[in-house]
Amino acid sequence: MLHYDEIRRRELEDPQPSVIIVGAGQCGLSVAARLKYLGVKSLVIDRFERVGDNWRKRYGSLALHDTLYSQALPYMPWPETFPEFIPAGKLANWLEHYVESLELNVWVRSQVIADRTYFDEREGKWHVTIDRDGQERAFVVDQVVIATGLCNKAKLPKPFPGQEKFAPGIIHSTQHSGGAEWKGKNVLVVGTGSSGHDISLDLSNYGANVTILQRSPTYIITIKNGIVKTLNGNLMVQGVNLDYADRITEAMPKPVTKAVLQRLVPKIAELDKDLLEGLERAGFQTYLGPDGAGSLFLSMERGGGFYFESGASQRIADGLVKVKNGEVDHFTEDSVVFKDGSSIKPDLVIFCTGYTGFKESVSETLGEEYGDQLKKIWGLDSEGEINGLYRDCGLPNAYFMSGALAINRPYSKLLALQIVAQQLGKFGPRYSIEESRKTDNYVDLSELIYH
Repeated sequence: MLHYDEIRRRELEDPQPSVIIVGAGQCGLSVAARLKYLGVKSLVIDRFERVGDNWRKRYGSLALHDTLYSQALPYMPWPETFPEFIPAGKLANWLEHYVESLELNVWVRSQVIADRTYFDEREGKWHVTIDRDGQERAFVVDQVVIATGLCNKAKLPKPFPGQEKFAPGIIHSTQHSGGAEWKGKNVLVVGTGSSGHDISLDLSNYGANVTILQRSPTYIITIKNGIVKTLNGNLMVQGVNLDYADRITEAMPKPVTKAVLQRLVPKIAELDKDLLEGLERAGFQTYLGPDGAGSLFLSMERGGGFYFESGASQRIADGLVKVKNGEVDHFTEDSVVFKDGSSIKPDLVIFCTGYTGFKESVSETLGEEYGDQLKKIWGLDSEGEINGLYRDCGLPNAYFMSGALAINRPYSKLLALQIVAQQLGKFGPRYSIEESRKTDNYVDLSELIYH
């Protein structure tokens, strides 16, 4: 009789999946867990050396801005000893522990070979070739799930005039390893989303002279007043049944959610009045989000443009992180010159300018042909549903999975159920807005969502 370690070794070496999941972050692992407990075999692959490296390899001060009560993965609640706001490194280790505890089949140091991967229309199956640490392995599977997330490859703006002559360093936020080496140095941080704030705070903590460049207003909300006291309410708190909380949260139609937020967001701003007024005095521009609805619709439309205050905003209000409004015009050998004619001489410029899009991720993973077939991903359609995620993404027998921990927990279940239904031949035709509009009982809600 085989012992446990040998059984697991054989499962990992010869997984025989019917679903390939690309990406072993929280999204890919949630789907893998859901599928396992629905009786579907999957294989998760990831290019990093260890599960969790997508969090572990980022700057050391990074932590979740949402309380852990809303962030649990399926089937495994956090230990009661965990901190309320989980550091990135601890989350990385937890993801690794999650894989081991739930016995998920994950291959690290692995990636899809795009030019040897294709969907066979006649068979209705994907032929996927994987390079696992230099060894190739071919699979024929029913479905592919792309779980490479919002943060694919670093996106830098088009080079500015003179940028190639600029002697000091220029990096993207993904290359920031920590602020320790910049003590006493002048650093320009370009961008005022979460990464821009987090990195500015990290640099300031180590004694760097930080200037943050702001191009447009940013929605700022404090965690204590906005998240814990108001938005979490009685749902995302310690001891609440998360399955119940998810059903309540996700059952709310987006127009209704928006109307609720338009009432709550000004109340939160009143609670945050001292901070917001301090930011205004410092020259930092804030607003209440699109249509006064805060961060949720910013997240769904842009994937950013807001910051949950965890120290950086107060540092700006206190004048310890300087603010510059405007845009870069050009570089000289030692300066950054702005469009208003002013300039700064930084020792380092950090572009916190986001990541490439979903099309690029699919093109890199499956090939240009499939990148071109991809429908719009992220943002809301005219019915208030997220485009292309957890449902038809334009690719045959393929799904795109993305989102923060709290959103991928309920939607991983819906995605897994669709895969099971497809494999059982019970899925049927997909719902279509275009077809539904032809019926007499269709109501267009887009005006309620966007105005």
